[in-house]
Amino acid sequence: MEGYFPKPYDRKISEQISRDQYEFVLAGLADYHGIADENTKKEIGRMMSKMVEYWMGIKYVDDYFGQTIDMLADHMGSLFLGVVRYPYTFTGDTKFLDEYNRLFHEKKLGPRMPETLRAKFLRGETYDGATYFRVPEHAMMMKIMAVDHLWDNDPEHRELWKQSLQAFWDDDLLVCLDKEDGLVYWIVGFDPEKNETFLTEPGVIKELENPCEDPIVNRGGRLQTPVSAEIAYSAAVIGDRLAMPEAVDIAKLILEKMTLEKFRGHTVPDESHLPPGQVWKDFLWTEMMVYWLWTYWLGRHRKLW
Repeated sequence: MEGYFPKPYDRKISEQISRDQYEFVLAGLADYHGIADENTKKEIGRMMSKMVEYWMGIKYVDDYFGQTIDMLADHMGSLFLGVVRYPYTFTGDTKFLDEYNRLFHEKKLGPRMPETLRAKFLRGETYDGATYFRVPEHAMMMKIMAVDHLWDNDPEHRELWKQSLQAFWDDDLLVCLDKEDGLVYWIVGFDPEKNETFLTEPGVIKELENPCEDPIVNRGGRLQTPVSAEIAYSAAVIGDRLAMPEAVDIAKLILEKMTLEKFRGHTVPDESHLPPGQVWKDFLWTEMMVYWLWTYWLGRHRKLW
């Protein structure tokens, strides 16, 4: 089915899709549209339309690692406001504007845009059965990309977009960042009584659910990754949109700290902090290299540095 965009694993096409994959590709196509020739612009509009029509067709419900999930339901769901808005922006097809307005009002994704995991925890709720931040910068980047597009293309709700970016900055974006080396911890705990985070010990975090049975999902310890490149991108956007110099400084700090070696595998004090299996040692985070480059040129384009 055209618009179905599965993930490749080990150079093989899988039967798995995800909302983050769509958001990132749509944002990339949107950026490329500005320098594309006319034929390519038409193809970009067609591709965007088919990709969003696919999600509309499955009503934003997908099977992910054996679970049937309503992708609008959690604190990341509002990113679909960005997803469905892209094809309207670049084709003018009003069915996508109608869907945007339906999601904004009927599904309440507009008022829910500022939602964060910290706010959820402070309300006494859990995520996957416990109160841990696991790669929160990924969720933040998805929503920040969406807000960045909506900032100019739905200016009627500019105050909501400002409120959202400020909440992302205050609550979740930086919780796993180690400013000394520019990397992020894979997972950190959160104490809602104190409103404080804490580092975890190596081993399985038993109270944290792992329905997909991936050994890294509930693995504690000081494992660090270059997913901080997503914080750099997000901080650059926030620094630009909110005129916030401290956010720009964080983006620059991460770009400067991220040496090529840090994109290889995971950084750990010793192997007790790694999940079992060689796969966690020997790979290259190529997508984070892309985000590093994307952030650098975004900052140049917006005259942040």
